[in-house]
Amino acid sequence: MVAVSTTGGISYGLKTTLSFGLLLVAALACTLAGTNLATGAVYAGYGGLDVTHWGRLLVGAVLAVTGLLALYGATFGVLYKVVADGVRRGNSRAV
Repeated sequence: MVAVSTTGGISYGLKTTLSFGLLLVAALACTLAGTNLATGAVYAGYGGLDVTHWGRLLVGAVLAVTGLLALYGATFGVLYKVVADGVRRGNSRAV
């Protein structure tokens, strides 16, 4: 680890963790909101009949899937960024 100083490595790690943490919070909020909408769309109505709000169920499902896909994509994006930055840093030091 001669190519990276300790402070440079720590600052890079903190910036990467912060950006991934913000994406994580946004994706989890989206997933939580969608899940709450979807699970609240079906309830027992008068006389024990199940009442379903299909629009609310659909919006909740789309919102939950969007949050999960955002989290999945952010994970691969962070991995790609870390590898690309490492390769760039190594190539600039090799010349």
